[in-house]
Amino acid sequence: MKEVGIGQAAATAPMLRVSVLALLLTGVGCTQFPEPARRSIIEGTRAYEGRQYAAAAVTLDAVIRDHPTAPESAEAFYVLALCRIRQGRLADARSDLDRCLDLSVRPDLTARAWATRGAVEYDAGAWDRAAEMYEKALRDLPERPPTDLVRYRCGTALQRLGRWDDARGMYAALLHHYPDSPHAADARRRFSWNRSYFAIQCGAFASESQADALLGKIRSVLPDTRRESEARFDRPMFLVYAGRYPTYAEAERGLPQVRKHVPGAFIVP
Repeated sequence: MKEVGIGQAAATAPMLRVSVLALLLTGVGCTQFPEPARRSIIEGTRAYEGRQYAAAAVTLDAVIRDHPTAPESAEAFYVLALCRIRQGRLADARSDLDRCLDLSVRPDLTARAWATRGAVEYDAGAWDRAAEMYEKALRDLPERPPTDLVRYRCGTALQRLGRWDDARGMYAALLHHYPDSPHAADARRRFSWNRSYFAIQCGAFASESQADALLGKIRSVLPDTRRESEARFDRPMFLVYAGRYPTYAEAERGLPQVRKHVPGAFIVP
């Protein structure tokens, strides 16, 4: 089951609900950074928020060219990385975010850069790097949305690494701080997964007989197919699962075979 994203730009989703310009304006007036360069960063950020990504990149590139090692250029690198993501230039975005992290002296900017860097890796399926970067971001992200999404994605990456207890801790924190989050229901489902393996869900039914009917159809063609009962939506549900996979990669390899018989099957947790 894939979380809702925004295509190639999904990597920035955790950080874009709050104005990037509002973030950068908090740094105004605290340095010897030339005022024209500061205005150029704000101009480039406004162009980015107006979806004028090419124009924003030109403006921000000029700031970086003139002030390549200034701590304030971390802001230019950050917004430039967001432009690159929107343009589908993910390798350049990674590089820009790394430069932002090298230069940044602002914990709030650093946390956002780690979150966005982690999201790029998450969307690429690099669970180890995504989890590491999300965990770094969470050291300084304020406990308000969109940090719930960062926690949700971090928990999912941890699960896919087989770090079951760490993932449960991440989901527990999400549910504690954000009980009304749009990610809370799925976090609760993932938190309640008490096995140390992955499975492929073939169906979920309110009726035991419906679950048994599906089970009867696929049991002879799919390995280790079974019915289990669980509480879902505050009521008992009957789930049909196939397989017990020690790793997420093995579950991914098994999914196409299951989908030959159950097209809507997906990996859980």
